[in-house]
Amino acid sequence: AEAVFTSFFQRFWFVPYYEGDEVDLPIQNDPAYARVKEWRKACMEHPAAQQVCHDQIIKLYYDYSRGAGNGALPEGRKVSSFSFDAPDWSERPMPPRDKYGNGATDEELGLLEENTCSQRKKQKTTP
Repeated sequence: AEAVFTSFFQRFWFVPYYEGDEVDLPIQNDPAYARVKEWRKACMEHPAAQQVCHDQIIKLYYDYSRGAGNGALPEGRKVSSFSFDAPDWSERPMPPRDKYGNGATDEELGLLEENTCSQRKKQKTTP
């Protein structure tokens, strides 16, 4: 399968998480999109597409789901959900599904842990 679009398919895993599992897309049921649906499935199953997982996308794209794209910070926050200096995504809790309510804080998103990437690097270089 030509898998160049796979990363875009994966980035939109957050849509059903925040908008509800009942997001209706034409590709889901319309027979006219059967070939596209099969192509998308082949792309998603390709071994090269297994570098990220569903939960990783959900956690990293929380700010984007709230309208703060390109690393911008939502009001009241100090750390982006995209941050590589925050704890690893696998150590963070799943964000709240209600993207329209009060936004989660840095602490609620697990972005303020003491063991950030830059602190781990300092620990490795300090004798």
